[in-house]
Amino acid sequence: MTRQSTSAFVLGAAIAAAEKVLGHTNVTMMPAEQFDELMATLDIPDDAPALAELATRSRRFTRK
Repeated sequence: MTRQSTSAFVLGAAIAAAEKVLGHTNVTMMPAEQFDELMATLDIPDDAPALAELATRSRRFTRK
């Protein structure tokens, strides 16, 4: 038995469960082959004609 109130116990359990759930959002599990393919494709640029067109426009704001 611990010497804490029921509220403190429930709060601690809820925080521990929330940390466990949030911790899983920082990890993506996938097979090694899929990971290797993902990493290889990061070096290959996609065509982005809309982005290229936007980059040619004059800037709305300038730094001083």
